[in-house]
Amino acid sequence: MLLSPLPAAERGDKPFSVEDAAGVELVRFGRSRALVIGNSAYRGLGYGKLPGVDADVEAVAKALGEAGFAVTTRKDLDGRALRDAFEVFTTKDGSLPDARLVVYYAGHGETRTHAATGRAVGYLVPVDCPSPARDQSAFIERALPMEQVQTWAGRMEAQHVLFVLDACFSGTIFKARSNDDKVPPTITRALAKPVRQFLTAGDAGQTVPDESIFRRYFVRGIQGEADLSRDGWVTATELGMFVKDHVTNETKKAQTPVDGKIMDVALNEGEFVFKVPGTATPVKVPGTTESGGNQNVPKPATFDIRDLDSVNFQKAMAEAFVVAESRHGDDKLPAAAKREIWQRFLGTFKDDDPLSTEDERLRGLATDRLQSLRDGPPWASASGQDEYGKWADLKIGDVVTRLRLIKAGRFTMGSPVDEPERSPDEAQHRVTISRGFWLGESAVTQALWQQIMGKNPAYFTDDANRAVDTVSWQDCQEFFTKLNGQLRGVAFTFPTEAQWEYACRAGSTTPFNFATKYDTERNTYCLKKDNNEESWRLNAWGLKDMHTGIGEWCADWYGEYPSGPCSNPTGPSSGVDRVRRGASKGFLEAFYEDRLRSRSAHRDGSAPGIRRLDTGVRMATPDLDQGATTLPLEPEGGKVAQPMKKTVGSTMNETVWPSATGTDQYGAWADLKVGRVTQRMRLIKAGTFQMGSPKEQLRRTNDKGDYIDEIGGEKDEIPHLVTLTKDYWLADSEVTQEMWREVMGYDHSKWRNSDSNPADSVFWFECREFFVKLNGKVGGGAFSFPTEAQWEYACRAGTTTPFSFGAKITRDKQVVFDIMVEDRDPTVPVRSRQPNVFGLYEMHGNVREWCADRYGRYPTDPVFDPTGPEATTQKATHDDHGDAWNLAQDEIFGANRVIRGGGWCDHATDCRSAKRLKGEDISERATGFRISAPIKSTR
Repeated sequence: MLLSPLPAAERGDKPFSVEDAAGVELVRFGRSRALVIGNSAYRGLGYGKLPGVDADVEAVAKALGEAGFAVTTRKDLDGRALRDAFEVFTTKDGSLPDARLVVYYAGHGETRTHAATGRAVGYLVPVDCPSPARDQSAFIERALPMEQVQTWAGRMEAQHVLFVLDACFSGTIFKARSNDDKVPPTITRALAKPVRQFLTAGDAGQTVPDESIFRRYFVRGIQGEADLSRDGWVTATELGMFVKDHVTNETKKAQTPVDGKIMDVALNEGEFVFKVPGTATPVKVPGTTESGGNQNVPKPATFDIRDLDSVNFQKAMAEAFVVAESRHGDDKLPAAAKREIWQRFLGTFKDDDPLSTEDERLRGLATDRLQSLRDGPPWASASGQDEYGKWADLKIGDVVTRLRLIKAGRFTMGSPVDEPERSPDEAQHRVTISRGFWLGESAVTQALWQQIMGKNPAYFTDDANRAVDTVSWQDCQEFFTKLNGQLRGVAFTFPTEAQWEYACRAGSTTPFNFATKYDTERNTYCLKKDNNEESWRLNAWGLKDMHTGIGEWCADWYGEYPSGPCSNPTGPSSGVDRVRRGASKGFLEAFYEDRLRSRSAHRDGSAPGIRRLDTGVRMATPDLDQGATTLPLEPEGGKVAQPMKKTVGSTMNETVWPSATGTDQYGAWADLKVGRVTQRMRLIKAGTFQMGSPKEQLRRTNDKGDYIDEIGGEKDEIPHLVTLTKDYWLADSEVTQEMWREVMGYDHSKWRNSDSNPADSVFWFECREFFVKLNGKVGGGAFSFPTEAQWEYACRAGTTTPFSFGAKITRDKQVVFDIMVEDRDPTVPVRSRQPNVFGLYEMHGNVREWCADRYGRYPTDPVFDPTGPEATTQKATHDDHGDAWNLAQDEIFGANRVIRGGGWCDHATDCRSAKRLKGEDISERATGFRISAPIKSTR
């Protein structure tokens, strides 16, 4: 698709000159033109779709247009169109000697070893191109080799050309700049010489996230942040240094951009330049000779703000303030970048102008802007302070959620014995919250739930700003997993019950946080009418509707309170029900006329799988600025309390994934490290396979020779073609008991002979809780179950036989099954048997493994990236007590999740690659799980 460029008068292509600090023209360009190519709609031939590229194309085209370029954009090009786009631009526009040209490509890249020379060759991949593994000849025919780009670059007659490639490959055609070269070039006459410069997003073997970090810093760089020498110009070398430093740091070296110049001495001595938007033309001011005589001699080629007279100083300062203020109002710019802009402004204009007070006013405004940003958490799009305290906004797409900082403190949890309508489970006890945390100003809205989950489960759907309802505790776990997967180094989750009551009370000790008695004028809100978040009143800490509107799930299992003082309680280690707080008066009133169930201390519990019309959730996350909000533990018995030790299973972000990477005979691997425990993950490449089993495969049958596993008469292993379009990571072993304890903080397994044995006897939703906590501990990951298709694809590892090792069962080498011994551990330590060709251990037997999918019929037609059937929609029914509005029992417990791999208690045929087991979300002694992680679509 060709999008016509905007008229040159609006978007660029005007004469443009580069001047040194003395105002001497070094080079003049008659035209400035850019070609921006974005390939996103890949056709599933070994390369995944890249939905983020569309936003990249728009952002880059906009930034280049603002930088003075006439921009042409091309999208979703096949092999022929990709070659044509490059050739036409490099031939037609490249023939203009006075042109300044940029070519920007965003899409998949590939590296392939040339069979004859052994050299690594880099390629740009069109949307119709199969991977080399799929069809090598078609790949060579359609992909665009970088050597061809080098040929076009060399024959172009334009003065300055910059190629920017947001893709990863090796076999580069340019000489990379040395990492030791840290000095940005200054604007001198040498920079006017011809040049062909390149900037790529990464090297071979690296992956570039679809949500491009590279693009973000490229745009910020040409908008002025890459002006390292502060001379009003951004050179391509400065841009490369800026992008490489920021991307490398943000990705923890997982992605390392490469920049350099073409290996042609006639085309590598110049320097591509961008003019920083909003910068004034260099000002010529009178100089002073050593003898003191005034001479009209320009100052040296270094811009110094102190050289300006008062009028020009104020003009430059005002212009810089306007630019900074516009960036401050950009919702897409993170708070850290805004802080850097204001710090630079204050540093540049720090000197006082004795002839004016305007500079003092602007410095004061800039200081205020900086202060409003300084205390914000790293995930915040904006932050500030008001009469309630500090706030920060989390922006996901177009949905903004405000959170409030709740400072550390102590309070009395529970209710006194004379409080009306109290329950015996509200025993008072002293609680210390030793660390501050952020809590949602309101419950999670339907708009945010829709943004994260892609659907809205609420019963009351007339307003997107209404709190989401009819969600189970397990649904909320999945919500937090997906939310944290979109962010980096963040651990949003439920508040603990103690955090919830502490925040609800907001320093009060009365039944409600606003009065001793229920105030019908203040808090008579009916769920069906006045549940909109803007109508809710605030407590003293700025939190909305802690007493009415919607009940809210908490992290804890429901159980008895401790008998004495405690710090940071998290409830019992196991249980049947999860805690609910903040009962909805409007909903309950129809059944009970019982307003006192909304008291600060009131508590109840429900099964984690129950979806209730009156229950939602409020999000919380730890405050990472410990110095400002931590509190020592409360002294007991006159002794000074010691600092609190980090608890095992804390949701604090402690490490970054991966901790190490490499390749071996099985392919690429990456290590996930949590505390002292390391789990090796294997890269599973995208591909197509036949899922299910043919009739002739070995299986258990009834006396008629029919399959015994059926759904409504249909066989549940119907063979069908499945394509997985995205690479993914899968643990090389089942989760061990040591890893479970490191993440969850307690032992769960029935068989505990060895830390290296697999975790067993786990609920499906307990595994999901494990993933929420794991994602809170590890930055950069979105760990979860594998889908059923991912599991079987990885298990088969390219085979079509009943087992990944063939058809013959070999107990000692590959399968752990039929060990019916109760007096010893029937499982074996992970990695005890031989791996399959993907490097995965114990895919057959040992413990059964939960998958993400619900159990259901297979399709008969080919499918892409299947995730199983949706949950069966069942009409809500009301029980005899009028209390729950529960769904049917099967739905409450998330019935019939898929189990794969078979276990120690199963017959060998139940351990086949295609064998499917179904299990209710209940604890089974033979069931464990394996960790999976997506690779965001990579380029």
